[in-house]
Amino acid sequence: TVTFRGWNGESWAEGSLVQNDGKCYIWKDGDVVEVKSESVGQWTGLADTNGTRIFEGDMVKISFPWTAVSLPFELGVHKVEFVAGAFCMVMGKSITPVSGYAPRVVFEVVGNAFRTEGQHE
Repeated sequence: TVTFRGWNGESWAEGSLVQNDGKCYIWKDGDVVEVKSESVGQWTGLADTNGTRIFEGDMVKISFPWTAVSLPFELGVHKVEFVAGAFCMVMGKSITPVSGYAPRVVFEVVGNAFRTEGQHE
């Protein structure tokens, strides 16, 4: 099932996306919640190292658990976007499909671009 998430002004709602008359709604188990259209993101089908599901718009810290000197190595925080038919980590002009990372890379959701940029006010 395709799952979407959207911000309703107070909390995140997850479920199916319904659009009508320029408005966005999340529907789940018979409940319908209107959400801010710019906050809507699709679930990537992946979860981070803590089990948190990764959605479009999430800010994800990427790191290797070890390097040649046995110290963690961070690759920075990237925004998750759907680009050219794939979920990608985007930072500036750098775009890497999520599937393009080595298996030992650790993903951790550290925020959401919608909430971080203050668009929820």
